[in-house]
Amino acid sequence: MLRIWRFAAYSTKPKMTPTVTPLHAYAACAQGAWLVDIREPAETNLGYAQGARLIPSAVLVDELLRLALDQATPILLICQRGVRSNAAAQALAAAGFSAVQSVAGGS
Repeated sequence: MLRIWRFAAYSTKPKMTPTVTPLHAYAACAQGAWLVDIREPAETNLGYAQGARLIPSAVLVDELLRLALDQATPILLICQRGVRSNAAAQALAAAGFSAVQSVAGGS
């Protein structure tokens, strides 16, 4: 019984990143937020959100640290459906970025 309880205490379910609507993202960008499309270059060749910075998720944390972006800067992540943006947001939070959100619905 104790083994079951101990297992239940550690959830393997990933944390969900706060999401914003595309309209909110547009307004936030006008106030200085960074909109970052984290899809791979082959995917963005088909199109991407207007005004987004193109930084693939595999290099996102390293690239934002290299750019010395203030870790309190609002960052809005967008991908195709929102799955990768959630994982990328968790990586950014672990690196100290405190204002990361995902754009609902992807692009």
